[in-house]
Amino acid sequence: MTGLGHIQHITELEATIVIARAGKPMARLVPIETMTRRKPGAWRGFKISNEALFAPMDPEDVDAAEGKHTDEFGITLRRSSEP
Repeated sequence: MTGLGHIQHITELEATIVIARAGKPMARLVPIETMTRRKPGAWRGFKISNEALFAPMDPEDVDAAEGKHTDEFGITLRRSSEP
């Protein structure tokens, strides 16, 4: 057994898995204690108006989507391929 199947088998045993790179722990996979069932139909009747759905984006949002700005989270300007 390799890959995801192996991890799934270990988690079924309720073991904790630590993923490391060069001996440094990077992530921990732990079993979920209890699963909660979703409530069917929770979003029933939720509607978005056409005006909101098709409204033009703010220039700042367009720039953020294209990766062209810097903000408090460290998103920086994309490197230009032009000289």
